[in-house]
Amino acid sequence: MRTLRFHTHGPALDVIRLEEAPVPEPGPAQIRVAVTMCGLTPADWALARGLFAGELPRGIGLEVAGTVDALGADVSGVAVGDEVFGPVPFTGPSAGAADHALLDVWFPRPEKLDPA
Repeated sequence: MRTLRFHTHGPALDVIRLEEAPVPEPGPAQIRVAVTMCGLTPADWALARGLFAGELPRGIGLEVAGTVDALGADVSGVAVGDEVFGPVPFTGPSAGAADHALLDVWFPRPEKLDPA
């Protein structure tokens, strides 16, 4: 899958790269979504500059909307094909600015609410 991530800290436009990465598998109580929209905010630029310590590489994109395409163990109340949105964990090698993202917390997207 495609993902935006960085391997070193610095100004976002200098360190963020579009790369290929394995599609992540959801863990217990997680869902995976095929990302439709991802919001990029000043928090993403702060991550790239090293505001929050963590292992590299790291992904950016802290908020997504998308279609559920896989469920982890112990997930209920949502099904493959449901439209959802939510915050993305940002401590791993991929986050929301990717073809797929893992969510620990999600909300159903109201039918009349555009994904953006």
